[in-house]
Amino acid sequence: MLADTAGRFTKHDGTTRLRVTWQGSVVIKAPASPEFSWCTFFLKIDGKRGSIERVIRGSPRREGVYAPTLVDFFDGVPAGRHTITIWASAPYRNGPLCNSNAGGNPETIFVEEIPAA
Repeated sequence: MLADTAGRFTKHDGTTRLRVTWQGSVVIKAPASPEFSWCTFFLKIDGKRGSIERVIRGSPRREGVYAPTLVDFFDGVPAGRHTITIWASAPYRNGPLCNSNAGGNPETIFVEEIPAA
């Protein structure tokens, strides 16, 4: 599920790798079942998913706001304008409600071009 559109950026060199750091706030509205009170957050650039996920365990049977940091790397992104989105998934269909930027709190996203590995 799309949780938030973080923004757009311009990549200058098509041969570099991207290191993307997202710091934000998320809300997890847990279901009644305590064993399924977590959400997985991940980033995409132009619809291409990164390889790193951040799992956040919420409080059973209640809503919680958390402030995660997620660092991911992207290879093969060409030079030009791109869009970064934040995605969330729950462990099962009727699981917790997972949202980004809970309450309009500040969030920061850094995009760095680094030498390819």
